[in-house]
Amino acid sequence: MIEYIDYHLRSEIMNITLRTQKGAVVRRDLNLVPGVVYGKEIEPTTIQADPLDLAKAVKQYGKNRTFKIKVDGKEHQVYIKDYTLNPIKQNEFYSFDLQKVTAKDKITADIPVQLLGRDKFGKSSPLLLQVITNAVSCEYPVGKGVNSLDLDVSALEEGDALYVRDLDVPEGYKVHTPEDTMICNVSIPTYKEEDEESETEEVVDPADVEAIKQDNDEEEEA
Repeated sequence: MIEYIDYHLRSEIMNITLRTQKGAVVRRDLNLVPGVVYGKEIEPTTIQADPLDLAKAVKQYGKNRTFKIKVDGKEHQVYIKDYTLNPIKQNEFYSFDLQKVTAKDKITADIPVQLLGRDKFGKSSPLLLQVITNAVSCEYPVGKGVNSLDLDVSALEEGDALYVRDLDVPEGYKVHTPEDTMICNVSIPTYKEEDEESETEEVVDPADVEAIKQDNDEEEEA
């Protein structure tokens, strides 16, 4: 997981520099994260960003909210399409993608569902809260993105469940995930008790074995 630091972007507009290295090899000793920006009215452009600025943007905007960047003196409205972390050092960015949008565009993204009131289902509670769906696919206007959709589960009891249709989505949103998709449910777990009575092996009396042997011998003589 990325350890976010409480700091602010150096300005309201995130400064991005062009990446001029040729070929697939990227110099990471410059302490800059390589990326690419693409979308409407812009050719795919290789870029690089300060890792602290990128971490702040991920924390503040996630993958759902738009913000402005400046590349080569030009401003663009973008959102974070994707990013990857260093496979060895999970607190470092490895690369990132930005997608440019215009005010007339709509964004389709998976928005995380945040369950409020989960403390009710702590270790001391007999109830078990099972999460089925963690995110919902939504389409929404540029500038209207949210980091999460909140859903209160504090009033749920055994046998209750909440579905996508129970979400209170912002105005202008179109939910693509089917409304009957379950988000979570509540149950009381049952545990199968092991049988305390262990199975005992049948004990054979040696005298019975000898009697059987004698009967078999008599039958052979007959």
